[in-house]
Amino acid sequence: GFHSNNIQFIPEHAFTGNPSLISIFFYNNPIESVGRSAFQNLPELRTLSLNGAANLTEFPDLTGTKSLESLTITDARITSLPSSMCDQLPNLQLLDLSHNRIQTLPSFSGCKNIQKIDLNHNKIEELEENTFTGLMSLHSLDLSWNRLFSVKQKSFSALPSLSKLDLSSNQLSSLPLTGLESLTHLRLAGNDQLMESLPREDLPRVRLMELPYYFQCCAFISYWTLPADGCSSGAVPLVRRRRAQ
Repeated sequence: GFHSNNIQFIPEHAFTGNPSLISIFFYNNPIESVGRSAFQNLPELRTLSLNGAANLTEFPDLTGTKSLESLTITDARITSLPSSMCDQLPNLQLLDLSHNRIQTLPSFSGCKNIQKIDLNHNKIEELEENTFTGLMSLHSLDLSWNRLFSVKQKSFSALPSLSKLDLSSNQLSSLPLTGLESLTHLRLAGNDQLMESLPREDLPRVRLMELPYYFQCCAFISYWTLPADGCSSGAVPLVRRRRAQ
């Protein structure tokens, strides 16, 4: 890895002569520019982590780097993702693009193996119906601290493994629950316009909820026993009430 090495520039085709590379890590470097082709044609690369490239505005071209399983690009200025991203990265399992300036998302449907997506602290406003559809292995999705005001009815459909969803600190006024039956963790705090109650039957497995308002927990009280401090608008661990023998 390249840790605190005062690296400022990653040129075009920087690693082309190293086709056997498995991992590349950049931490705590004052990176000012990254060549778009810097990480092309690395057929064995499994992990790429690039943190703090403050002037990086374009998603890198990862043509020929098809074995990548973990991609982290944080604290940069990326504004959009290419529609071909999943075609280039069919084996991707972990994607962390938190703390960027992403405004719109392509469909992730080609990322069949993806398990965790972290997009917190961006500028995403809407989720289309096909954005995450059919990601059978996805278990964690973090979209907190964005500008989300619109989530389409089937934005989360066909996600049988999704157990953790964080939509906190957005601008949602409603949330369709289609496809969220497997959730165990749901975070919605900080959506001040979200005034609706959530039907308990749509969230049968939830264990931890963080909701904008106190009253929204009440639908669960008849089915769950809450901790001593009761239902709150903070994180509420839920424990199933034992049935009488």
